[in-house]
Amino acid sequence: DERSLLMRFVVGLLSQPSPHAELVTFRGRLSFDPEAGDAARQVNQAMVDRFGPLVRAAQAAGGVEPHLDAEALVELVDLLVEGCNRRHISDTFATSFERVGTVAINLLLGALRPPPEGEPPPPSPSMTPTGTTTPTTPTTPTTPATPTPTTSTTPTPTIPTTTPSLREHAR
Repeated sequence: DERSLLMRFVVGLLSQPSPHAELVTFRGRLSFDPEAGDAARQVNQAMVDRFGPLVRAAQAAGGVEPHLDAEALVELVDLLVEGCNRRHISDTFATSFERVGTVAINLLLGALRPPPEGEPPPPSPSMTPTGTTTPTTPTTPTTPATPTPTTSTTPTPTIPTTTPSLREHAR
């Protein structure tokens, strides 16, 4: 199905660095060269055009949250993959490609799973017909006069440390 195909593709891209350093370098240069702006937009639009329909098909089949903006999701994944590869190529990770890829995969999987039957989807921003978000009225947070210490009972997730375990997420 579409969801499985998308997940296998994304997990593959975020599990190991691209073997095509020249492509990563080329896309990185497009971002900083003002004269290359049109070419960069065309590359980015081609990604959205290519994978947006697949995400929408997965949404229609119930495999991906229907409230998510399919095109923005494609662009987000593209940004994650491009950014991870750029840091890998330039050897500038504070952590590692694998660790960031694992977290990205887990976050994406959590966001893409439809909620259990009967539960409402998580909130999302209102979208105007042009695809821009509708501004909301900011609220002023209230803070207590004295901070109250809290303890968390949420267990700390473990991060897999081998690439094959990342591939399990796609199944």
